[in-house]
Amino acid sequence: MPKVEQPKDEPSNAQVMTRLADLMERQEANAPRRELTLGDPEYQARLRKEGLFSKLEKPAFQNGREVQARGLPEKTIHRLARLKTGSYIGGKVRVMVDAKEQVHLSYKSATPEDRMRFALDVAPTFEVLVDKVWAEMPA
Repeated sequence: MPKVEQPKDEPSNAQVMTRLADLMERQEANAPRRELTLGDPEYQARLRKEGLFSKLEKPAFQNGREVQARGLPEKTIHRLARLKTGSYIGGKVRVMVDAKEQVHLSYKSATPEDRMRFALDVAPTFEVLVDKVWAEMPA
């Protein structure tokens, strides 16, 4: 079988494949980003993961303001509904469950200094606050 020589000015197969791969990478980099819409399953999954559709088992209030379930871990939502009336964390936090089964957490927070001291000394987040009260609560 006679040997067919490739002309000197034509690229080899490897060069062509490398060039195609480079072009495809550039095309992908320049492609518009896919926008997630409200009905997109990926977007809905992200909202569920962030807790958008979470609900508290019982209404709860922190210093008179209603607690929102969004972003709270399931463990915190579960524990919050089962807190018992009492004084916790050295008397710094009071928990009251009223006749309507609503949970009220209250602590000193009248001034910015009170709120900052509470965050530094007692609980920096709501989850930590519920966990500390849960740990002290009698079985």
